[in-house]
Amino acid sequence: MRRVAGVCAILIAWPLAVSALGVGFEELKLRDESRDRPVHLKVWYPVEDARRDISISYDLAFKGHARANATYLEQAAPRPLVMLSHGDRGSNVDQSWLAEALALQGYVVAAVSHWMNTWRENTPEATIKVWDRPLDIRFALDELAAHPAWHARIDFARVSAAGHSAGGYTALALAGAIYSPRRMSEYCNAQGGARECRLGDGADLESIDFTAARDSYRDPRISAVIAMAPALGPGVEPGSLSRIATPALIIAARDDELLDYDLNAKAYADRIPGAQILPLPKGGHFVFMPECTLMGKAVTWFHRFDICGRRAGMVADRPGQHEQIVKAITVFLHKNLPARSAVAPTGRR
Repeated sequence: MRRVAGVCAILIAWPLAVSALGVGFEELKLRDESRDRPVHLKVWYPVEDARRDISISYDLAFKGHARANATYLEQAAPRPLVMLSHGDRGSNVDQSWLAEALALQGYVVAAVSHWMNTWRENTPEATIKVWDRPLDIRFALDELAAHPAWHARIDFARVSAAGHSAGGYTALALAGAIYSPRRMSEYCNAQGGARECRLGDGADLESIDFTAARDSYRDPRISAVIAMAPALGPGVEPGSLSRIATPALIIAARDDELLDYDLNAKAYADRIPGAQILPLPKGGHFVFMPECTLMGKAVTWFHRFDICGRRAGMVADRPGQHEQIVKAITVFLHKNLPARSAVAPTGRR
């Protein structure tokens, strides 16, 4: 059963905590040898320096407020972890605004770059092979647990996953959602022109091994999931959603111009037991992207997708909507992550 009113009531009653912490971030360049695949992470974390006037840009396109390679609070207790997954042909800075906000709340946030499915490097085959994405998150989580520094900084009993668009599917896959290429193909054939169906145009389908698509990628280490404008709703097995026991929060704009709200966000929320949904009255698909720099506005004006929201006139509401989203996610995580663990793991599963 969907729960909308409960989230809204919490938003009114729960003021976002004002932290004295600042935010640092660093990059980890990993490689999954078993899949011959790089997995790059950006990790945001709280730092003692509370100055908030540190303005940077990510990829020259997005505004940020964090300090690269800042000193971590080594004396701090292990902190909860949020794994982030970007959308199709995005990057691991696409939800940097959320990562910074959660780091200010005391979380460690690790955003994965999904190889060959980024704005720099992409193929239509990688767009179709969405089952590679939860495997990236699993591998990154293994690596953080084995890392000489991060394994002691993170409380691995309090891990959640969040993502936008295809990353929203990724988070839900880690809770047990199973993707069906057959269902997605039937939907796209029936629609004959849905925008999300054209993202894989030009793919060499003969080169893709679809065997792994039917597997479950549920990860028991994930205690809660957040899906922002989740994609692939028509292609997910309904029965797999009805079996999800992991707490789920779904956030999406009703005026999403890329993904039909009823067939994606609402369908997920209707089918996942106990799922909470926060519908945004407006903002579009890319309201979950950061505020854009002048360079970002100029470049994306001519982009296939209105990432900065300039053409649709949605950019004015983005900061306020980000604040609302952060409040909802903060409350959801506070409620659904288990109590603090006394022991951090020393290596892989």
